[in-house]
Amino acid sequence: MLVWLQLHLISLEVCQRIGCEEHIKVEPLSKNEAWELFTEKLGHGRALSPEIESIAKSLTEKCSGLPLGIKTIAGSMREVEDISEWRDALEKLKEPVAEHDDDIGIEVFQVLKYSYDQLKDPKVQQCFLYCSLFPEDYEIDRETLIEHFIDERFIDGLRSRQAELDRGHTMLNKLENVCLLEGGIKNFDRRKYVKMHDLVRSMAIQIGRDNFQYSVEAEEELTKILAEEERASKVSCMGKYIQCISPSSSSPKCLRLTTLILNGCVGLHIIPDCFFSHMPVLSVLDLSGTYIKNLPTSICQLLNLTALWLESCEVLESVPSLDKLKALRKLNLKGTAIREVPKGLEELSDLRYLNLEETRIKLIPSGILPKLSCLQYLGIDNEFGWEGSSPTLRYDDIENGWCEVASPSLQYEGIKNELGSEVSCPRQVRAEEIMKLRKLETFKGRLYDMDDFNKYVRWRENNKEDPNNYLLRVGSGILANGGGFTDYKKIVSLLECKISKSSRVEKTQTHWLCSLKMFSFCMLADAMMPAAYVILRH
Repeated sequence: MLVWLQLHLISLEVCQRIGCEEHIKVEPLSKNEAWELFTEKLGHGRALSPEIESIAKSLTEKCSGLPLGIKTIAGSMREVEDISEWRDALEKLKEPVAEHDDDIGIEVFQVLKYSYDQLKDPKVQQCFLYCSLFPEDYEIDRETLIEHFIDERFIDGLRSRQAELDRGHTMLNKLENVCLLEGGIKNFDRRKYVKMHDLVRSMAIQIGRDNFQYSVEAEEELTKILAEEERASKVSCMGKYIQCISPSSSSPKCLRLTTLILNGCVGLHIIPDCFFSHMPVLSVLDLSGTYIKNLPTSICQLLNLTALWLESCEVLESVPSLDKLKALRKLNLKGTAIREVPKGLEELSDLRYLNLEETRIKLIPSGILPKLSCLQYLGIDNEFGWEGSSPTLRYDDIENGWCEVASPSLQYEGIKNELGSEVSCPRQVRAEEIMKLRKLETFKGRLYDMDDFNKYVRWRENNKEDPNNYLLRVGSGILANGGGFTDYKKIVSLLECKISKSSRVEKTQTHWLCSLKMFSFCMLADAMMPAAYVILRH
């Protein structure tokens, strides 16, 4: 039975229109309760002049006892001191609304729209509207969302990737503080997320439509959807069971489309070769989590494409040459089935973000990475765990430090996980290739041996502009469950690499490792480690 909690401002007519069988009316807050909630969200202990307090109480009354409206209006007035702004806020809430979503009461829409208008910063407003492209009640990972903000150029022109991430968190904090977004922490991985209240999302969708931004709710054939929204600049079908596109379908003419999000459209298996032929300004394409096996050749015509998301396209085996996509700044191929580095990758001189983790690529040809001189994020680590076929691991305590001993007999070729999929062998890269990437801030990958590691460490000591976030592996070993490195900043793992007198780890080469979460050693042979361990233990 569908039950609707009638939040006072949502009319009985709306309840009947959406087919509710039972109506449970939730009484609005009393006048005193509403004022108490308003002052709490405004800030406990804040003294208001009698004139401002009178206006504030009138603002509270305009919310008609709805907690969501009270919280958002109080959040938007938190830093307002000038009485003129308080009077102006009350006046705006009295203005008639020309159009509003029929599923939102007019008073609710007025309050929420005012809070949106008070953001004032167009970039923050764009970030807010972008959140409505995610499904209803969706817990949006903060860091992933900020990556999208960067792709959309809501955040741009800062001196570093870290500065962009910091700006993104600042924007989201502002939206949380004014109660337009709700924050939380996911239970299974403790990562932070944000989500939109249903009424806030409805308001954002309506405003988004005015800017030709559409969040598609129907589950239809994709070409039909795009034909109906041909004036759209942003279209999201995220999480919808979009039907496969018929090979005979013509290319939809989306001359204004800049963003197309098909993330999680599990019904999408085939995209015709001509599909992207008439999308000349498309800059962000997200096909993550779909079941496409090949990318259509028309993707090469997307000369303005700056971000291509293909993460977790588990059956994706081939990507056409990317040499014409000169504007590309982000390429995410994590978790795909591709076996070779995409052709033309070395031509992407403006690429800032490259993720090749958990793919079947066995070799990154020498000379490609140094040509990507603008890279800020590089993920080429291929270590991930599986159940039932992991080697036996033993943990020994050495001078109160951790020593990890992995089976030296483990063979990688042909290993299958419990689902029958081949487990990729660890790919390795030479230190010289990474050392040439002077703008690199985050690196996840594996070096060949201890000589490579020492060379990289010596270089790092002499260079300040180097990765400040890394998961650095050395050797050919592999860990069950990926070693449990889910929330890393600075991690080094030495697995199946022989540490001897000829390749010892000197104290001068390891003093910067003192903040590591874990330092693991495998197959210790005549190891010369005592000085280094003294540092690591502290």
